[in-house]
Amino acid sequence: MDSFPENLNQGGWGDESRGTTGNGGNAGIKVVALRDDPDLESDLEDAGNLLTGTAEPIPHMVLEFGAVTYVASSHLAQMLRIRKKLNDARKQLAVCGMNDHVWSVLALTGLDRVFRSYPSTAAALAALSAVDGASA
Repeated sequence: MDSFPENLNQGGWGDESRGTTGNGGNAGIKVVALRDDPDLESDLEDAGNLLTGTAEPIPHMVLEFGAVTYVASSHLAQMLRIRKKLNDARKQLAVCGMNDHVWSVLALTGLDRVFRSYPSTAAALAALSAVDGASA
């Protein structure tokens, strides 16, 4: 799909100018385009903060790893905390766009069986949209 803004892989979170897409009609799904180190830690922290302290319903979340070349154990712990917050709210977390090195870290730690992974943002959005469609 070509409907995603070019800045999606520039990283960050928040409004479209910082990397979160309008999701092409997929309301209820937040896409967070993560940046590589040294910004990855703060991007994951910000993504987790999006899920707390708001009156709005918690959305499903897609973490887009296209710009990320390395993950550390602290990043994995942050991802697990985000997943727990989403699970507690009966929402899902998807990860996408991981390169071979990042994916191998997930596989070596067994987290490839914990996180739903997709090759692209479009595939992740389609899967999460189907979840909402099935439960509606």
